[in-house]
Amino acid sequence: MNTTVRALRHATLVLAAHAASDAPERREPVWRWARMLARRALFAAVRVGYVKGSPALVDAVSEAAEAVYVVPFFMADGWFSRRRIPAVLAEARHGERIRLCAPVGTSPRLATPAAPLAAGRWPRAGRG
Repeated sequence: MNTTVRALRHATLVLAAHAASDAPERREPVWRWARMLARRALFAAVRVGYVKGSPALVDAVSEAAEAVYVVPFFMADGWFSRRRIPAVLAEARHGERIRLCAPVGTSPRLATPAAPLAAGRWPRAGRG
C-alpha cells in the first residue's frame, strides 16, 4: 500500500453540495455517491455537507478528526467552488488540515461516460 493510500485512510472526504432545495430527488445523487465511496473504504469517513442546507458544510468539516478533503459536488468550477466554499471552510477552523479539491465535474475521467449525454441523447424537456 503506497503512502498516499495510507494517508487517505486517516482522512475524511466531504462532498460539498449546494442544497437550495429540500426535495429528496435533488439531494439523492450526492448521498448515493457518498455511500458508494464509503463502501470502498478509501477514507476513514465520508460525509456530505451543504453550502445552503443541512447537514451544513461547516459542520461536516468541523466534525472530522484528521485531514479533510473537500470535493465540490458540482459539474463546473465557478462561484460556489471558488468563493463560497472557501469562505465556509474558513469558518471551520481546520486550517492546514483542509484540502479543497477540484469539483467533480471537472475531472477528465467524467468526460467519457458523459459523452453520450453531451451528444444529444439527454432526455429533452417536454419529452416523456
